[in-house]
Amino acid sequence: MQLAMTITYPEVALEATATNFDGAWERCIARFLKRKSDQGHSEAEVIVQACGGDYLKAAYIITSSTPESCVQDS
Repeated sequence: MQLAMTITYPEVALEATATNFDGAWERCIARFLKRKSDQGHSEAEVIVQACGGDYLKAAYIITSSTPESCVQDS
């Protein structure tokens, strides 16, 4: 999901200053995944389903910040 990382990168600074720096990129990616899933994009749907429907866990998997976050719950 390089696309998710590339598209959301410009939003990270706003997200970080508006809420919290920790996890800002992942929150942006989670919103991106939600939008794409709602639009029926299969790649986003598969990633989210692999994480039990948790958009934030899926975002962490994409950024590889915590690669075990989804695998442990499987």
